[in-house]
Amino acid sequence: MYVGATNRLYRLSDDLRDVEQVLETGPRLDNPLCPPPTSQCQCFGPSCAESQKALTDAVSRALLVDPGRRRLLACSSLFQGHCDWHSLANISATQPPVWRMVVPNDRTSSVVMFIAPGPPNPASTDALYVAATRSTVGLLVLER
Repeated sequence: MYVGATNRLYRLSDDLRDVEQVLETGPRLDNPLCPPPTSQCQCFGPSCAESQKALTDAVSRALLVDPGRRRLLACSSLFQGHCDWHSLANISATQPPVWRMVVPNDRTSSVVMFIAPGPPNPASTDALYVAATRSTVGLLVLER
């Protein structure tokens, strides 16, 4: 069993009595008006104060087990709604990040994810499906 919380990811025993592993997921330097950490934040406003990064909580937004590949997808509010793939056996072991906005990066917008067969083609594989409401914070809100 896996449980996402603010700034933590937990792996519990099968009987749910013991915490087998804890991973600290936040806080991290972030700003909902900035791109993921691989890019610099551009200045907004006359003083650029709005574009400064600060320690920000990682609010767990979605968890999804991919049993076929023995991994866990954990998504949080950090970095515009970023997700990481974790090993099921050791949640500290992650794959290199791909910085994409996947889930809403606020605390209240809804999100649902599942893995199912992808569109039919000669090399059909499973696909990740995500349904989410639009985030109430960040770059896309500024563009309205």
